[in-house]
This record gives sequence, C-alpha cells and structure tokens, in this order.
Amino acid sequence: MPSTSTDITLDSRHSPALPPGAYTVEITHTRPGGGQDLRTERALSVQAPRFACSGADVLAVHPAPGATGDFGRTLPHLTFASPGLPWARTAAATATAEGRAAPWLALLVLTAADTPAPPDAGTVALTPRTAGTLIAPGPDESGVLAPAVSVSAEESRQPCHSVDLTLTAARALLPTLAELPFTAHTRTVTPTPHEPAGDRDGTDEDDADWSLGVHGVITATRVPRTPGAYTAVLVSLEGFGTYDLLGGTTPVPQGVSTVRMAALWSWTFQALDPRKDPRASFFVLADEIAANTGPLALPTPAGCPAGDHTATRLEHGAVPVTWRLPTGTPVPAWYRGPFTPSAVPTVTGLSGVTGADGALVFWKNPGIHDTGYAAAFTLGQLLALADPHVQAAQHTARREALTAVHRSLLPRGAGPGTGGPGDGDGPPPAPEGSLRALWDATAADEQTHQVITGNLGGAWRGGDAQDPRTPEPEPDPDPPGFSAPEVIAALAGAAEPSEPAGPGFTAAVTTAADAVAAVAQRHAAALRTLLEGTGLLHRVPFHYLVPGEQLLPDRSARFFRVDAQWLATLRAGAAHAGKVTALDAHLGRSIAQHLDGPAQDPAAGCLIRSPLISAWPNLVIEARDESGKPVEVDATHPLPDVLMLLFPGGPPHRLDLREPPHGITMGLDAYDESRHTFGLNLRAPGDHVPGSDSQQAGGATGWEVTGIPTRASAPEVLVLASGDPARPGLKERVTAVCAAHQLPAPEPSDIALHLLNSAGCLTFEARPA
Repeated sequence: MPSTSTDITLDSRHSPALPPGAYTVEITHTRPGGGQDLRTERALSVQAPRFACSGADVLAVHPAPGATGDFGRTLPHLTFASPGLPWARTAAATATAEGRAAPWLALLVLTAADTPAPPDAGTVALTPRTAGTLIAPGPDESGVLAPAVSVSAEESRQPCHSVDLTLTAARALLPTLAELPFTAHTRTVTPTPHEPAGDRDGTDEDDADWSLGVHGVITATRVPRTPGAYTAVLVSLEGFGTYDLLGGTTPVPQGVSTVRMAALWSWTFQALDPRKDPRASFFVLADEIAANTGPLALPTPAGCPAGDHTATRLEHGAVPVTWRLPTGTPVPAWYRGPFTPSAVPTVTGLSGVTGADGALVFWKNPGIHDTGYAAAFTLGQLLALADPHVQAAQHTARREALTAVHRSLLPRGAGPGTGGPGDGDGPPPAPEGSLRALWDATAADEQTHQVITGNLGGAWRGGDAQDPRTPEPEPDPDPPGFSAPEVIAALAGAAEPSEPAGPGFTAAVTTAADAVAAVAQRHAAALRTLLEGTGLLHRVPFHYLVPGEQLLPDRSARFFRVDAQWLATLRAGAAHAGKVTALDAHLGRSIAQHLDGPAQDPAAGCLIRSPLISAWPNLVIEARDESGKPVEVDATHPLPDVLMLLFPGGPPHRLDLREPPHGITMGLDAYDESRHTFGLNLRAPGDHVPGSDSQQAGGATGWEVTGIPTRASAPEVLVLASGDPARPGLKERVTAVCAAHQLPAPEPSDIALHLLNSAGCLTFEARPA
C-alpha cells in the first residue's frame, strides 16, 4: 500500500522510439566552401527480451506466486518495469482492423490438462532449452508447431524455456489478434500534486504495483474459477500471427497436435472453492453478511399478535431465561443486556437503588420478571471488585467519608482543617494533590484519631488531643451528647436518634451530610472515568451483551442502540460494591447520583459475526455521517470471529468495512453460473460523465454491463472482442453502454480502467424509514 496518495493514469500503448533490431547511424559533415564531405557510420543494436525475461524486467504479478484463495472474479496480470515491452515486437505484421498494433506477448493461465503429457496431475511442465531448439523441433516431433521466426547464430544459443499446449487448449486459450490490444496497457503512477513521493521502491510484493513511474501491463483472459492449481505463463506470440489460432488466415498444418511457445516468465497459484473454504473469498463472505443484516433481536414467533407482551420484549432485544425465586423455584423471566434494537422506555424507580433486588422489573400483566437491570447491578459490583483501581478509589472515598462524619462531631471552633462548624475562617484549602494538602489530611486524620480514641469508654471531652506535657484542658461546656453511629444512622435514614434531636445533633447531621456529599462528588469524578465510555463495555463479558447465539447468527451483522439506563444501573452496582456499613450505602447512593448524569457512553453499535472477521483481522473501518464527515468508531474483537463496533456519537449514515489494501488487481464484478457470463460495473473514464454531476475519474458510474460471454470451448476464458453482433464480447458491450451515454468508443486503456478492482468493501448505509 502506498504511504502517500498517488495518481494512476492508464494509456492504451507505449510506442518504443526504436523497435528492437540492428540499425546503422550515419553522420555526414559538409565543409563550407566546398570540398570533400566527412562521413562516418556506426552500427547500433537495440535489444529487448525475446525468449526470456529477467527479474529486472518483471515488477509485479497477481495473484502472488504461491497464493491461495478465491480467484473466481480475477484476471491475473503481470506488470513490467519497462512501459514499452509489450509493444517492442508485434504478433502480426499488420495492424488490426481498428488500426491497433497487436502486442507480441500473452499471459496464459494453464492447468495440467492444457498440456499434452503432464508429468504430474497438478503441474504444468516448462522445458529448458535454447532458442535454436525451440524454433526447430527434433525429427521425432513432427506433430509440434513451433514459432516461425528466424534467429541469429548468437540468439540461437540463448537459453530459454518453452511450454507445450495441446492444439485444443491453444485454440481455446489464446487471445485473437482483435483481442490482443485490449490485453495490454500502460500504467503511470505519480505522487498526488502537493504531496511527497514517499519511499516506495516496489520491493514489497503488495507495494510493487504502486511503484512510481511508467509500467507496461499484460492481462490474462482466463478467470481461474475451478478449484485447483494454475500456472500463469507469459508466452511469446511472435511467429504465430498468421495462423488461425490467433484469428489469422493460415490454417494450422495437418498432423499438428502440440503448439510449442517460448515461456518468458511463469508462476503458480492455487484457486479455492469459496463454498468449501469460508476463508477463500472476501466477496463471498461479504455477500453473506450483507444478505443477513438486521437488528439485534430474536424473531417474533409466528402467530404472535402485534403489541403482545412477548412480541414487545423480543422487539426490544430481550431473550427468555429461567430465573430462580428466593425459595429456589425456577420461573420464566426475561433478560436483556445493554444492546437493544430500538429505543426503550425509561423504567422508573431504578435511580437510587442500593441492591440488585431493587433493580428487578416486574411486568404485572403477564406476571413475569425482567432480570436485565438486576443483572447489570450485580455485574457492576463484580466488575468493581475485580478492578483494583476502582477498589482503591472506593476505599479512599469511604475512609474520607468516615473521617468527615467524625469531624462533624468536633465542637465549633476546634480549629482550621477539622471540617467542623466555624471552619470557614481558616486558611484556604491547599491545592488537591499538593504536599500541603497531603500533610493537612494526615494531620487531620491523626487529630481525629486521637480525639476518638481518647474518648472511647468515657464521657465525650471534645477539643483536640493534648500533649501530656501540657495542662489538662477545661471540659467542654457543651458536650454533644450523641455519638457518630447516631449521626450516621440519621444521615443514612436508617434509624431515629434515641432522644428528640436537638439543634446540635441536627447541625452535626447537616454538617456530616455536606461533608459526605463533598467526598462523593470529589471521588465520583475519578470513578466516572473508570466506569463510562467504550472501555466499560469492553469489560462486560460477551454473554451479558449478547445472551443468546440466536441473536447473532453466523455470517450476519446486527445493529443496535445502547441502553443508557442499563449502563447507569451497572455503575450504581459498582458504586455499592463491597458495602458493609450504613455509611457505605449512603456514600454509594451519593456517588451513584453523580455517576447518573450524562455519560460519555456509546449511543449505538454494530456486531458482525463471520469467518471474514478472523480471516481479515485488520479490516479498514470507516464510518461517516450524512455530510460525509468521519464518525468516531471503537472496534474490538470480543471473539475471534466477532467484530464489535461502538459509535460514541450515535449511529453513522454509512459504514464501510474494507479489505486491507494490497496491490492492484484486475477482474470482473459478477458471474452468472447458469449462463457462464460475467458482469462488470463501469468506472468514469474522466472527471465528467454526460448527464451526471462532475465526479472523479475512476469513480463508480452505476452503469452495469451484464452477459459478458465466455468461449464455448473454455467457459473460464473471457471473450474480449468477438466481432459477432449476435454475441458481442466485452469490448462491444462496453461500447454500447458508452454510446448510450454519449461517450466515445472505449480504448484499451478504458477497458483496463473498468477491469481495475480495488480492495473489497462491505458497505452499510442508512435508508430513510
């Protein structure tokens, strides 16, 4: 994949300045004033590969050597480092009827059945030989048709390889002279203006097709749909142009059974059946997901009337479960996690719950419980107890709350930093986290400890603990007459004081309530960061999110909304985790109230379950709103074959899952099994398409070409140009569509543009209701 943006320009051919051959350069100088002219000659030889290619000549191939996969829509291709190599020679002495030169190279995709005597059922034999023995078969090879070319003595000694095809295979696989111009094009890759060229050198197999420069490309006409081994062979057509094999006028001589051709380059790959190997094709798996997309809910049983309780609960994403009463009796119930296919009504009474029983929902009409929110509360407790950060924050908050209550019992004017009444005249509090704040807190805790322990077992004496060396302080003239447990009980609303509350007790309770509320507010902010956002859902076990496999079938996508009340109940459970005392419960309620405000939770999401997720773990995920602006996406894999996408800002208008970028590929877009025909989606040949708005060149036009035929003798071989109006090939069908939209007839570069395949993409788009 290129590291920066690039522009790709396709051209129909690249004419070499000098075709290969021997040249004589003559230089003549005429002297002024007459006299004998000066003249000299130099011999010049222009060379190009003829019988073999080197590694420097081939830039990239697709499919990659040794690749396995579904190539049922792929046209293998080979990219040359040089732009003019496909046109360095010609397959025919004359141009085609349309005036196009026929390239001298063809890329054949062969199986072992296409060769006369394969040594192995799965291989294609390439025979090493010299150019001389290639063009001159031995006396015992009377049935072999060799290239009709002449070579020099030096060329005849050049080593090369050859491939033998049966005459039947040669007739079925070789492109015709009319088709050859549409199998070759040039590709110019340049950096996008105003962007650096980057460091692309083409050394990576996937990156080579993106190498900057001008390159020639040869495309095969066979689509390897049949599972098995294939060998792609770059062959020379030089010396065969007059034969009817390529559409010429000279018939193949009688007795010929084998066609021998120079093999300049070759590689092998393996085609898989996507119906048997689920990882074989991104397109097949994506099609399966697209065909099974819907909301995250179980289907309503047949015959269930609309508006019925069961139908309503299923529509909201609930699943039936078995729940046990406190007596142990199993009863039917509902469960729904935080994911729901539609907005759910607010459940009253959930705010302020301190236990899972308080979060149980009871549907009176059918007489059945809903355990979803109760499970959320319990799960919040378990998650908090399992998280050391949450435990530490809660422990600190509860310790500070208890300290605040005891400070409220100190007599008025006990000194700054005690938290008691009259403390407002003291110095301003130190910044939170500073050394002075830590010292003040430590000193206050120690002071409170001394006051409390000094009065255990005796009458309350108030005031600060005194150093033994100092005189005994005077007794407090107005002892409180009540204890911290009584204040806590009144604070928590658990009990009334033993005697009627006086103004001192009421003031102490008010002071304690304010102090505990301040502690709750201060620590709720820290707990909130631990208990909200997408990270919270990441910690929820998957079976709490999707409580039944039927909710997310294999090869499916399910969209949902996130129930904010479910997550709020989960946070309430976390706030009450490990509670022991009435003060713990009161503090938990206070913290839960602060956690119950607007949270940074995701509002919607999507779940996708498919072998595509495990086979392509690095999918490129893009989400956009209606204006086309990117939408934030959080992506995780809760299971190897499940992708969970969460959208903090709400559901996107468009969601794209793209195959990881790779080298440029070429191929078709659809295949009709019954008719053995292909389909192709056309791209815009320029920046403007008549009858439409201005669009980028290469973008989708929405025009489709269907019924592209294959050869009767070879159902995998595409008919590029038939010349038969009754059975038009790819070129004729594209020409008809272009004419219908006031566009000129396609050139070979236009056909190449339409055949370009980018990485596969699965797109979901919101439709108006």
